[in-house]
Amino acid sequence: MASASTVNSVRWGLEVSWIASRKMFAGVRVGIGFSDEGGDGVALNPASPNFDNLNRILDLLISAKLKCQLGIGGDGPPNIPAWHTLAGTVGDWPYNKRPPIGTANALVNAAADIKNQAIELMVGRYRAAGLDPFEYCKVEIWNEPARGGAGAPAETESYWPALPTLPIGTWDSFSNDPGASGAYDTINDYLNVEVPQLDFQCLKVIAPGFTAKMIDQSTNGLYEELETFDVDATAWMDAVAATVEPSWGLNCYYSLEDANIALGAALYAERAVWGRDLRLEGSEDKNCIAYRINQIRDEIVAPECSKTRITICEAGINPVLLGMVDDPDLVQRQLNYYELGRARLAYLDALRQLDVESVILYTASDTDSAALGDQYGAFNENLGTTGDVTYSAEIPFAQRAARSSLVPFSGTDYILADEEILPPRLT
Repeated sequence: MASASTVNSVRWGLEVSWIASRKMFAGVRVGIGFSDEGGDGVALNPASPNFDNLNRILDLLISAKLKCQLGIGGDGPPNIPAWHTLAGTVGDWPYNKRPPIGTANALVNAAADIKNQAIELMVGRYRAAGLDPFEYCKVEIWNEPARGGAGAPAETESYWPALPTLPIGTWDSFSNDPGASGAYDTINDYLNVEVPQLDFQCLKVIAPGFTAKMIDQSTNGLYEELETFDVDATAWMDAVAATVEPSWGLNCYYSLEDANIALGAALYAERAVWGRDLRLEGSEDKNCIAYRINQIRDEIVAPECSKTRITICEAGINPVLLGMVDDPDLVQRQLNYYELGRARLAYLDALRQLDVESVILYTASDTDSAALGDQYGAFNENLGTTGDVTYSAEIPFAQRAARSSLVPFSGTDYILADEEILPPRLT
């Protein structure tokens, strides 16, 4: 679901209601919104964090008896004067995905303290509600820190040298330093200082998630990640390995955009999970999910972390990944949100057959202005708030839950987005 950043507040209630009513999700993955500079941002004051947004989300989750995988990383703190003082910088630091550690570690110490309070808050709230936090709560340290991932400066930003130096998938460290600024800007340098300070309250921990970025139909960035993730990473990896049943995070996206084919929901799911060569666990399709999981288990051995525990932290499909276009003059498969929703369900079903800890759908809702390549949600944020406009990707989920429409989230009916045309039998 949407993170605890203030800008997302209008979506939380709707998302949790939908997640709970669809009867196929055990919980949610939500970030604390650490970099939020909005009015209720958690870290606007380093000395006095504001947990109002997180408390609102926890209220919703606990009332619905949903589990919480709490994301505490992926961004630095708000890039504002209160944190500049701790960072020892004059003005903004250039890359919020790579915050400085600060003078005498002041910034990272303050960040770790806020994150510890967030973890403690989650545990306390679930325990007070009579729900066992060891059953209901997990902590995710960071998301996609590799070059090309969402938790790193954009792959073409000046933080990185020109490709092919430090290729897609590189985890930056002292030995793989992009050289963009000071010695403590790399992800492994930062995590080495922060993670040993974190008190995980004996909860299960998901290590920083692998991006496993699909570069083309025959190449992915996971090779480079597995070569570089543990370089100069002893301190944070030792801290994670010492936790209860640690798990590796893996994000799973599979694209047909440049494959020059169009597949229905079931065939897409089979290809994405098991590979285009139909060899299942033995697939040589380097981008299929089964192959990526085998890569991790072949390369990672104890005590770095458990090589058997993998959590799929993001499993998403947008229209572009499915090979759809919204231009009738193009010969590619035309946009059809209902089929997109069917593909998401089939994809989740196939992923849950794998030997993984859990599978998390990315995501419940989109912002209204999302381009096709950003449309991962079952519905958009306007649903129930400004004219009840959405798209029909939610219908397959509703049908599985024996609900034929989005009721009660938008009254007795809803209006499809302007570009949406349903097959006649679903009109």
